[in-house]
Parts: sequence; structure tokens; C-alpha cells
Amino acid sequence: MNEFNLLILLNISVIKIDLKEDCLKRGKSKYEKLKSSLQRLNKFTVILIWEPSKQDVCPSSIAKYFSNMGYKVEVNIPRFMSNTLYATKVPQVPFKLSMKEDIIDFIEWLGMVSIDGDLESDDVGNYQSSYITPEPNEEVGQVKFLQWKGLFSVKKIKRLLNALIEHVKNLDKPWISVYVQGFSDSPVAWDSEEHNYYTNGDNAYLTIFNKTEYLLCMQKCSNKQYT
Repeated sequence: MNEFNLLILLNISVIKIDLKEDCLKRGKSKYEKLKSSLQRLNKFTVILIWEPSKQDVCPSSIAKYFSNMGYKVEVNIPRFMSNTLYATKVPQVPFKLSMKEDIIDFIEWLGMVSIDGDLESDDVGNYQSSYITPEPNEEVGQVKFLQWKGLFSVKKIKRLLNALIEHVKNLDKPWISVYVQGFSDSPVAWDSEEHNYYTNGDNAYLTIFNKTEYLLCMQKCSNKQYT
């Protein structure tokens, strides 16, 4: 990190504005002062999602609102991809194991699946391209990988998790995993704490569950501070 970036990092602040304050009304001094300060900011791009409280209101109506206000608006549709692996060796989920290494090995295997890596490589001459599935493992007929890229609300992720929990119960699946990755330049991360993305923007969590057990792994690098 050079001196310029370090200086920026030390001067970053998270400013919270309560839009429901009585003093934040058009014509009042605090409102006008806040408006003047925001107007001095440079132009920047914002991505947002809105879930209306009423079901008969279209979520995309917020795009029309900002467009009418004179802002350039683009509707971003989440990207979807899927992949199916056949006759694949699947390591045992370490629900019963307390050793950290076993969990890390399983997460690494999930990472190899997500990038469609070679899970059957026998070439140990080149370490960077070789991989061996952790043991114990068993061969299964199919492994399905689904990926969505975009901005999703907490409510949508909760609905997905609840649906998958019912899915794993009703269809007798051995396990299901869900990985959620946050944006690297989000202003806040866990518990609304400042996201120090100038040092490390990784913030994510992974849950693995079956009918009766689950594992929850969290990556909180974004809370690190280097001074």
C-alpha cells in the first residue's frame, strides 16, 4: 500500500443520516446544510435494491422515480449460470469433526466445484494445477452447481435458505451449501461496521446443512484495519 492510499484509509468515515428526523424537512437549516454538503460530492455510481411494503407495488418503480428526478438509471438483471457434475467424488461433510483443517479442505473442494476445476487431476508435477479430493469421499451420480450474480436483499436470501431447508428435508438430500459474497467496495459490512475495502474487501459467509445439522463459516476480512 502506498502512502496516498494509506492517507485515504485513515481519513475514511462512515456517516449515518436518520432520514426520519423532524429536522430533516425541506426548508429547515439541517436539511439545507446536508443538501449543500451532498451536492459538493463528485459524481458516483450507486447500485440499490428496493422491496416495497405492499405486494401490489412493482419493485422496479424505484427506477422510474430516480429517472423522473433526472438521474441516469440502468436496470441490472441478475446473471445466472448452472453446471452439473457427473460421477463425482464428494468428500464427507465434517459435521462431526472439530478439526479446522477438515472444514477448510471441504470448503476448498466447494471452491473447485464453483470454478469447474479438475477434480480428478493426477498430475502432481505442477502443483498449481493439481488437486486431490479429500478423504473420506464417495462417488455420487450428480452434483448441481447454481450461481446468481447481482444485488440481493437479506429477505431474498432468507427466502432462498428457507426453501432449500425444506428441499433438503423433503427430497432426502445428503446436504446443500449456500455461499454469499458481498461487494468488495460496500461502505459497510458485518453489523453495519465500516468496510475497510482499501485493505481487504472480502466479506462472505458459507452455510452447509442437511436435515439435522449445519455449519456456518464467515469471512470477516473487511473488518481488519492496518494503521
